[in-house]
Amino acid sequence: MAKRKFKIGDRVTVTDKSEEVYGMTGTIVGCRDIDFLIRFENWHDGHNGFVLNRDGNENDCWYVDENSLSLATETIVIYRNGNIVTALDKSTGKRAEAHCNPADEFDFRVGAKLAFKRLTEDKGDKPVEDNEIKVGDTVIVVNLLKTYSSYADWTGLKEYIGNYVLVKRPLKDKKYIVRNIAKHDTFDSTLALIQDLDTTQVFIIGIDGIGKAN
Repeated sequence: MAKRKFKIGDRVTVTDKSEEVYGMTGTIVGCRDIDFLIRFENWHDGHNGFVLNRDGNENDCWYVDENSLSLATETIVIYRNGNIVTALDKSTGKRAEAHCNPADEFDFRVGAKLAFKRLTEDKGDKPVEDNEIKVGDTVIVVNLLKTYSSYADWTGLKEYIGNYVLVKRPLKDKKYIVRNIAKHDTFDSTLALIQDLDTTQVFIIGIDGIGKAN
Protein backbone atom coordinates (compact mmCIF):
# COMPACT_ATOMS: atom_id res chain seq x y z
CA MET A 1 0.00 0.00 0.00
CA ALA A 2 1.41 3.39 -1.02
CA LYS A 3 2.34 5.81 1.73
CA ARG A 4 -0.21 8.57 2.22
CA LYS A 5 0.90 12.09 1.39
CA PHE A 6 -0.79 13.60 4.41
CA LYS A 7 -1.91 12.65 7.89
CA ILE A 8 -4.73 13.58 10.21
CA GLY A 9 -4.06 16.99 11.70
CA ASP A 10 -2.28 18.41 8.65
CA ARG A 11 -3.36 21.81 7.38
CA VAL A 12 -3.99 21.54 3.65
CA THR A 13 -5.16 23.69 0.76
CA VAL A 14 -7.36 22.43 -2.09
CA THR A 15 -5.43 23.04 -5.32
CA ASP A 16 -7.64 21.33 -7.95
CA LYS A 17 -9.95 23.84 -9.64
CA SER A 18 -12.52 21.12 -10.34
CA GLU A 19 -13.12 20.60 -6.62
CA GLU A 20 -16.15 22.21 -5.00
CA VAL A 21 -13.90 23.69 -2.32
CA TYR A 22 -11.05 24.85 -4.57
CA GLY A 23 -8.70 27.38 -2.94
CA MET A 24 -9.93 26.69 0.58
CA THR A 25 -7.70 25.70 3.48
CA GLY A 26 -8.70 23.35 6.25
CA THR A 27 -7.58 20.60 8.61
CA ILE A 28 -7.57 16.86 7.85
CA VAL A 29 -9.83 15.12 10.36
CA GLY A 30 -10.33 11.72 8.70
CA CYS A 31 -9.79 9.64 5.58
CA ARG A 32 -11.64 7.24 3.26
CA ASP A 33 -9.80 5.31 0.54
CA ILE A 34 -7.83 8.02 -1.31
CA ASP A 35 -10.02 10.84 -0.05
CA PHE A 36 -9.32 12.94 3.02
CA LEU A 37 -12.03 14.44 5.17
CA ILE A 38 -11.28 18.14 5.54
CA ARG A 39 -12.86 20.45 8.09
CA PHE A 40 -12.94 24.11 7.02
CA GLU A 41 -13.26 27.17 9.21
CA ASN A 42 -15.95 29.76 8.51
CA TRP A 43 -17.64 27.54 5.90
CA HIS A 44 -20.90 25.64 6.42
CA ASP A 45 -22.06 24.45 2.99
CA GLY A 46 -20.74 20.90 3.26
CA HIS A 47 -21.68 18.01 5.53
CA ASN A 48 -21.10 17.27 9.19
CA GLY A 49 -18.24 14.79 8.80
CA PHE A 50 -20.18 11.61 9.39
CA VAL A 51 -17.28 9.62 10.81
CA LEU A 52 -16.76 12.25 13.51
CA ASN A 53 -20.06 11.37 15.22
CA ARG A 54 -20.74 15.00 16.10
CA ASP A 55 -24.08 16.07 17.51
CA GLY A 56 -24.17 19.51 15.93
CA ASN A 57 -24.88 20.56 12.35
CA GLU A 58 -21.78 22.52 11.53
CA ASN A 59 -21.71 21.25 7.92
CA ASP A 60 -18.08 22.33 7.69
CA CYS A 61 -16.57 19.14 6.20
CA TRP A 62 -15.85 17.86 2.69
CA TYR A 63 -14.08 14.84 1.20
CA VAL A 64 -11.20 15.73 -1.17
CA ASP A 65 -8.93 13.46 -3.22
CA GLU A 66 -5.40 13.56 -1.81
CA ASN A 67 -4.04 14.46 -5.26
CA SER A 68 -6.07 17.65 -5.08
CA LEU A 69 -4.36 18.81 -1.89
CA SER A 70 -1.13 20.45 -0.88
CA LEU A 71 0.25 21.33 2.53
CA ALA A 72 -0.96 24.78 3.51
CA THR A 73 1.45 27.64 3.86
CA GLU A 74 0.66 29.27 7.17
CA THR A 75 0.98 33.03 6.93
CA ILE A 76 0.02 35.73 9.40
CA VAL A 77 -0.04 39.33 8.20
CA ILE A 78 -0.31 42.38 10.44
CA TYR A 79 -1.48 45.71 9.09
CA ARG A 80 -2.77 49.10 10.22
CA ASN A 81 -5.98 50.88 9.29
CA GLY A 82 -6.25 54.19 11.12
CA ASN A 83 -5.85 53.55 14.82
CA ILE A 84 -6.63 49.81 14.45
CA VAL A 85 -3.94 47.13 14.04
CA THR A 86 -5.17 43.81 12.64
CA ALA A 87 -3.48 40.40 12.68
CA LEU A 88 -4.85 38.05 10.00
CA ASP A 89 -4.17 34.33 9.66
CA LYS A 90 -4.44 33.87 5.91
CA SER A 91 -4.73 30.09 6.17
CA THR A 92 -7.84 30.22 8.38
CA GLY A 93 -9.28 33.69 7.86
CA LYS A 94 -9.20 34.25 11.61
CA ARG A 95 -8.34 37.79 12.66
CA ALA A 96 -7.82 39.83 15.81
CA GLU A 97 -7.59 43.56 16.38
CA ALA A 98 -5.90 45.99 18.73
CA HIS A 99 -7.37 49.50 19.04
CA CYS A 100 -5.34 52.53 20.01
CA ASN A 101 -7.03 55.14 22.16
CA PRO A 102 -7.18 58.37 20.08
CA ALA A 103 -5.81 60.25 23.08
CA ASP A 104 -2.64 58.10 23.11
CA GLU A 105 0.36 58.28 20.80
CA PHE A 106 0.05 55.51 18.20
CA ASP A 107 2.75 52.82 18.37
CA PHE A 108 2.42 50.21 15.63
CA ARG A 109 4.79 47.75 17.31
CA VAL A 110 2.76 47.72 20.52
CA GLY A 111 -0.47 47.24 18.58
CA ALA A 112 1.08 44.50 16.44
CA LYS A 113 2.22 42.54 19.48
CA LEU A 114 -1.19 42.81 21.10
CA ALA A 115 -3.09 41.85 17.94
CA PHE A 116 -0.80 38.86 17.35
CA LYS A 117 -1.23 37.70 20.94
CA ARG A 118 -5.01 37.91 20.65
CA LEU A 119 -4.94 36.01 17.37
CA THR A 120 -2.81 33.13 18.60
CA GLU A 121 -3.96 32.70 22.17
CA ASP A 122 -6.23 29.78 23.00
CA LYS A 123 -9.23 30.92 25.02
CA GLY A 124 -9.25 27.54 26.71
CA ASP A 125 -5.67 27.85 27.91
CA LYS A 126 -5.15 28.09 31.62
CA PRO A 127 -1.95 29.09 33.37
CA VAL A 128 0.12 26.04 34.16
CA GLU A 129 0.95 25.83 37.80
CA ASP A 130 4.57 25.15 38.61
CA ASN A 131 4.25 22.37 41.17
CA GLU A 132 7.81 21.09 40.80
CA ILE A 133 9.62 21.30 44.11
CA LYS A 134 13.13 22.71 43.99
CA VAL A 135 15.92 23.37 46.47
CA GLY A 136 15.15 26.58 48.34
CA ASP A 137 11.37 26.20 48.10
CA THR A 138 9.19 26.62 51.18
CA VAL A 139 7.11 23.49 51.64
CA ILE A 140 4.71 21.80 54.03
CA VAL A 141 4.50 18.13 54.95
CA VAL A 142 1.39 16.53 53.47
CA ASN A 143 2.14 12.88 54.25
CA LEU A 144 4.08 11.92 57.40
CA LEU A 145 4.25 8.30 56.25
CA LYS A 146 6.82 9.38 53.66
CA THR A 147 9.29 10.41 56.41
CA TYR A 148 12.63 8.55 56.80
CA SER A 149 13.33 8.82 60.53
CA SER A 150 16.30 6.41 60.63
CA TYR A 151 18.36 7.02 57.50
CA ALA A 152 21.41 8.78 58.88
CA ASP A 153 23.70 7.29 56.25
CA TRP A 154 21.85 8.86 53.30
CA THR A 155 24.42 10.60 51.15
CA GLY A 156 21.97 13.41 50.52
CA LEU A 157 22.44 14.72 54.06
CA LYS A 158 25.82 16.22 53.16
CA GLU A 159 26.75 19.12 55.46
CA TYR A 160 23.43 18.83 57.30
CA ILE A 161 24.24 15.44 58.84
CA GLY A 162 24.80 17.11 62.22
CA ASN A 163 21.25 18.52 62.10
CA TYR A 164 19.64 15.12 61.57
CA VAL A 165 18.13 13.44 64.65
CA LEU A 166 17.10 9.78 64.53
CA VAL A 167 13.44 8.86 65.11
CA LYS A 168 12.31 12.48 65.00
CA ARG A 169 9.59 13.38 62.52
CA PRO A 170 8.48 16.74 61.10
CA LEU A 171 5.13 18.29 61.89
CA LYS A 172 2.37 18.10 59.34
CA ASP A 173 1.36 21.43 57.77
CA LYS A 174 4.34 23.28 59.28
CA LYS A 175 6.56 25.17 56.85
CA TYR A 176 10.06 23.95 56.03
CA ILE A 177 12.84 24.90 53.60
CA VAL A 178 14.10 22.37 51.04
CA ARG A 179 17.88 22.02 51.46
CA ASN A 180 18.56 19.15 49.08
CA ILE A 181 16.82 16.80 46.63
CA ALA A 182 18.49 13.53 45.68
CA LYS A 183 17.84 9.89 44.92
CA HIS A 184 17.57 7.21 47.59
CA ASP A 185 20.93 5.40 47.79
CA THR A 186 19.29 2.01 47.21
CA PHE A 187 15.83 2.39 45.74
CA ASP A 188 14.50 4.26 42.75
CA SER A 189 12.82 7.05 44.67
CA THR A 190 13.52 10.73 45.18
CA LEU A 191 14.00 12.17 48.64
CA ALA A 192 13.99 15.73 49.93
CA LEU A 193 15.93 17.15 52.84
CA ILE A 194 13.82 19.76 54.61
CA GLN A 195 14.87 22.06 57.45
CA ASP A 196 12.95 23.57 60.33
CA LEU A 197 14.20 27.16 60.51
CA ASP A 198 13.16 27.46 64.15
CA THR A 199 15.30 24.54 65.36
CA THR A 200 17.63 24.05 62.33
CA GLN A 201 16.79 20.34 62.53
CA VAL A 202 16.51 18.55 59.19
CA PHE A 203 14.23 15.72 58.09
CA ILE A 204 14.33 13.27 55.20
CA ILE A 205 11.08 12.71 53.38
CA GLY A 206 9.91 11.36 50.05
CA ILE A 207 9.39 14.13 47.49
CA ASP A 208 5.73 13.14 47.20
CA GLY A 209 5.30 13.66 50.93
CA ILE A 210 5.65 17.43 50.68
CA GLY A 211 3.92 20.21 48.77
CA LYS A 212 4.64 23.84 48.02
CA ALA A 213 3.51 26.19 50.77
CA ASN A 214 1.12 28.99 49.83
